[in-house]
Amino acid sequence: MYGLIMAGGSGTRLWPKSRTNSPKQLHALVSEKSMFVDTVNRIRRLIPSKDIWVVTNGNYIHKIKEQAPGIPSDNIIAEPFALGTALGIGLGIMRIYQLDKDATVAVLWSDNHIKKTQNFLKSLKLAEKVAQESVGVIIGVKPTFPSIAYGYIQMLDEIEKYGKMKVFKINKFIEKPDAATAEELTASWEYLWNSGISVWKAKKFLSLFKKYLPKHFKALNEVKKYFQKSKEEFSHLIAKIFKNLETIPIDYAIYEKAKGLATVPADLGWSDIGNWSVLKTVLETKGKENFVKGKYLGIETTNCLVLGGERLIATIGLKDLVIVDTDDAILIASKNQAEKVKDLTQKLQKEGFSDYL
Repeated sequence: MYGLIMAGGSGTRLWPKSRTNSPKQLHALVSEKSMFVDTVNRIRRLIPSKDIWVVTNGNYIHKIKEQAPGIPSDNIIAEPFALGTALGIGLGIMRIYQLDKDATVAVLWSDNHIKKTQNFLKSLKLAEKVAQESVGVIIGVKPTFPSIAYGYIQMLDEIEKYGKMKVFKINKFIEKPDAATAEELTASWEYLWNSGISVWKAKKFLSLFKKYLPKHFKALNEVKKYFQKSKEEFSHLIAKIFKNLETIPIDYAIYEKAKGLATVPADLGWSDIGNWSVLKTVLETKGKENFVKGKYLGIETTNCLVLGGERLIATIGLKDLVIVDTDDAILIASKNQAEKVKDLTQKLQKEGFSDYL
């Protein structure tokens, strides 16, 4: 099995730590290593470095190589611009398929936090087996709280049981529900969080790509002959080929349309670090009123995320806030409105503060 790590996102919801040339996946937000390095180290227990591939933004190539020197340079594919997850994954799987027509590929995300590594590896091994017979497999996670930030999977019939582990058919996908719906889904056994972590026979994935995204598939076929070019020339050529294609998330493009997908329910201690509120939840320590990194002193301050550096951050009488201090920018936001940081970055762009992005 090959590992394909998607590491091209800009992580705008984690501004001001996450910047245009230094996105969230390249920062040590959860552990002492970056989320990208954690992802590589986790999968390397199952897949050797020579079989790990990375699709990333061309601006991140230098840092990707620096953080994961064991991955061959040829295995790092640069996007000339943000391709969207459907075309980004398609590009990576097309390259792997070109080299190995019998390839099975695990698609992984560089901004996922997974506490239970052994459970994760067991789930991937099972998904690899199931992928030989099914159309494709997505790892599902049993919800631990009602989330409006995550998508959900509805399980249908059980397909097979492997010891204590089960595999189910997927009935449908539900995108980021409202609060009331999230409560209902979390209370029901048949719904899982959609982790987006998936395993495919490359040939089957590309047949789905051809069926549901024919224009994108035609472009991928054209790109095949350029993989051996220098990274600069390759980037220039695929930019011309892809420039008029619609940017589409993989969920809408393929997952929600494909028939016969399976899911492996897993207890992973999984989180998609999509905004500051999610990070606060991941970092929470029982008995602690706040999570603090950096120099900090507070009075009557509760349930806050405080991330600083050399400067002292001092607070009085605050609750449910995110406070992030970097060299050139400070963010202070309600923890309950952390999703709107993306809107703030768009406003920075419009109002002449793009140097801070």
